[in-house]
Amino acid sequence: MPYHEKDRPLAEDTLISKLNEIVTRFVSRHPHTKLILELGRYLVGNSGLYVTTVVRVKKSRGVNYLVLDGGMNHYLAASGNFGQVLRKNFPISRVNLRNQTSEGETYHVVGPLCTPIDRLGSNVNLPPTREGDLVIFPKTGAYAFTASPLQFLGHPAPAEVGIDGDKIFQIRKRIEKWA
Repeated sequence: MPYHEKDRPLAEDTLISKLNEIVTRFVSRHPHTKLILELGRYLVGNSGLYVTTVVRVKKSRGVNYLVLDGGMNHYLAASGNFGQVLRKNFPISRVNLRNQTSEGETYHVVGPLCTPIDRLGSNVNLPPTREGDLVIFPKTGAYAFTASPLQFLGHPAPAEVGIDGDKIFQIRKRIEKWA
């Protein structure tokens, strides 16, 4: 699944053709074996959005930081701590566009945890951003809520909301305190 700017989507026709050849050969040699192909991230990755709030904007040693109310504890993959050898920023944008200008600012986008690995983006160019603005991470239908350390240091877990056509419904309430 393409997350990053230079990633290319799968050539589905080529992939299906090659897989069919392999599966046909395998089944002819092992006729009583059931094959299951798990497409996981490819099917659901584009279906999710992670929306979080900027709780602090700060400058330290000449670097702008956006501190969000959620971080790697909600979206571990974006922090690069989910097996990435070379860390790349996942797509990040600002939702509400007040104070919109043609010039952006560069930020390190970090979560609220007291660890330097809670960084969701490095040198991200966004419109000027302030506390209360919403930041969105698209393509989070896989490896976000279910693959993140939700109870890290007891921070709240996010709510989950589903959308089906024109219906919006709550799947899971925000967990403020862990039992």
